[in-house]
Amino acid sequence: MFIDDLYNTVLINPAKKLSGIKNLYIVSGYSSASFTRRHLEDLDDENISINIIIGMNSKKADHLAYLDLIKKYPSQFNGYYLDTKNYHQVHSKVYAWSNGRNDFSFSGSANYSESAFMKTQINQMSIDKYTDIVDFYESLLDKSIKIEDYTPAEPISTLIEGLPANDVPPGGWEFFNNGNSAKISFLQKNGEIPKISGLNWGQRDGREPNQAYLPLRKDTRSDNFLPQIGFRFSLVTDDQVSFDCVKAQGGGKGIHSTDNNSLLGIYFRKRLGLGSGDFVKKEDLVNYGRTDYTIHKIQEDSNDSDPTFMLDFSVS
Repeated sequence: MFIDDLYNTVLINPAKKLSGIKNLYIVSGYSSASFTRRHLEDLDDENISINIIIGMNSKKADHLAYLDLIKKYPSQFNGYYLDTKNYHQVHSKVYAWSNGRNDFSFSGSANYSESAFMKTQINQMSIDKYTDIVDFYESLLDKSIKIEDYTPAEPISTLIEGLPANDVPPGGWEFFNNGNSAKISFLQKNGEIPKISGLNWGQRDGREPNQAYLPLRKDTRSDNFLPQIGFRFSLVTDDQVSFDCVKAQGGGKGIHSTDNNSLLGIYFRKRLGLGSGDFVKKEDLVNYGRTDYTIHKIQEDSNDSDPTFMLDFSVS
């Protein structure tokens, strides 16, 4: 039985020991797009294909992030949602590697998520039989829906309630929705926009000018609201864009996009009607219609699943 270093033991080392084309078959009750992306990046091997069936009914809050993942890794990721409306939910956690000649297989208590494999949560995994796991996986395929063929029943915006109508004061923040949502100002306490931080983080010599992060104010930096520093999560937007993000910087004062620190800056400049690399002025925010943004926790960080958040920058 394995307890320590499960990420490397189950998800990294078997791939290194196998040569040629390598397939990983997973049936997991819960999963997350951000963890899948991290796993593919850490493996860094075009010969690997991750095949997963997600077995438990959930909000599917990071569905957009999965679609982006499929676009980025079309030959390396095959994902399915179990059709739990017409079949039992499945809470298994099984992993089977093979290159057609050799195999490594495990089962136990760890969902395919960062919460299970990389936090302080204790899980156990044991060696299992490859053919049993693959047979189980294949038995569920005709009861599953390919992720790219899934149609959400309702947009994620309907999960949010009680959005405050007015902008928060400069340098301020406000929690609402039972503490699951926060509205946070882009402006400093003096009413001005930062010149070389926040949306203008890249506006200095030697930096890519689009680099940006979302500022976090005091209580919104808490690990009780956003994940701890360095923990990856999906951030989906009110206009159907997805980012892979982390809380970063000293004291966790900002939200960064993990793939490229310029992605959030490019996104906000486009929404504000600015050109690539333009300095963002306070007037740009005022003319757009708001000087703050809202971030909502739409899927809880739990022992089973990783958190997903929604970014709202809409105007009425």
